[in-house]
Amino acid sequence: MPRESWRDHPEYLALWRESRQSADDRQLSLVLADWLEEHGHLEEMWRERVRAFTGRFPVIVDGILRAGYVPIGQGAWQMLLAATVPDHLLIHFDCNIHTYRHLTRFGGRCGWNLGMRDWPSPTERNHLRAIPRLEMLACRQMTADSWRWTTASLPGLTYLELDGPQIEAADLARLKMLPALRHLTLDGRAAQNTTALTTLPNLRHLALGPYTYQADRIQELAPNAESLLLDMEELGESLRWPQLRSLQMSHFQGEPTLSEGEQVALSQYVHLERVKIRCRNVSAAGVQALATLPRLRELTLHGEDVFPSLEALARCSSLESLTLLGDLQHEHVHQIGQIAGLRHLSLSQVTLADAEIAVLANQTSLESLRLAGLYHGQQAPVALVELPHLERLELQNLTMNSAFPQRVQGAAPRWMECVVAEA
Repeated sequence: MPRESWRDHPEYLALWRESRQSADDRQLSLVLADWLEEHGHLEEMWRERVRAFTGRFPVIVDGILRAGYVPIGQGAWQMLLAATVPDHLLIHFDCNIHTYRHLTRFGGRCGWNLGMRDWPSPTERNHLRAIPRLEMLACRQMTADSWRWTTASLPGLTYLELDGPQIEAADLARLKMLPALRHLTLDGRAAQNTTALTTLPNLRHLALGPYTYQADRIQELAPNAESLLLDMEELGESLRWPQLRSLQMSHFQGEPTLSEGEQVALSQYVHLERVKIRCRNVSAAGVQALATLPRLRELTLHGEDVFPSLEALARCSSLESLTLLGDLQHEHVHQIGQIAGLRHLSLSQVTLADAEIAVLANQTSLESLRLAGLYHGQQAPVALVELPHLERLELQNLTMNSAFPQRVQGAAPRWMECVVAEA
């Protein structure tokens, strides 16, 4: 997806840079948010409003904006309640008992992160029932009693995230009481044994951990999955999920890993937009297969050995985010330089010299760049801060001449977030 043209509008650029130069000035972020709302960019407007009141800049993943804790006072909730919420966006808030009353007047789709709170009292449970468009619930260490109440009392939930629930494996059978459920995240002991679970045909997103699962079992649980976040064994080379858009392995290290045949077989999943996989050996055939995916936007590859040629990735016309973890040499950087339209690039265990910095400095679409490894160039890599759209530069894990980090930071414009190693 190419950079949106409105991001280069002179008014937007001026407001954006001013807000970043004065990060503690809430009003500047709110002025920028007003501009975004007036021009119809509602997702970005919400990100700026949340940033103004929380100090965090949230990302939007799969239609969910995680706002975190919005403070009481300073007119924060009044402004958020007045803001337009696009119907495709779900705003997920962290729990504060004083904000229940605000969510009862919230017109958009919303979620509630209860953290480690339990909600045994009728009053708190009535608060949850009173939120008109509550679609998402997240909780850490949910008790068995709260699990029974949730499944019996909130049948409209479409998103459920449970971290370490204190329930038995047999209790998972109660998921059938949530007929609207489309997104399920389950992490902890309760996720080890899924035998009580029956097929969930409406489920579109499934995240399980921290265990490894047989691909046949995942296919049985979620035959219509569009997004999977888990570690699978024996994925095989056949097409299991025809509508799969996102495939992510949970961890960056250890087993299982994808074989060359399984890497190549990913080319069958023509709807894939996001791929995050771990391989003992990232194969040339696997890279070529991934390059054929017409919708691939985000690619993360972790290989234990030296990467093969990456030339084929230049054919990925939709690729905008690339993360590589493994042994990356000079030639790999030159091959990455042939990929047009990259907006986000992260390279770990990479070896760089002056020529490679020049290649990266020509990636003019970059908005974020992270480099970790070894730089043995003769000049400080200040050319990177001159990238016209770069918003964040991370070099703190790039070993280089001890004088270079401060030179880079000194050359960076004030509105750029530039992170380098401390002197």
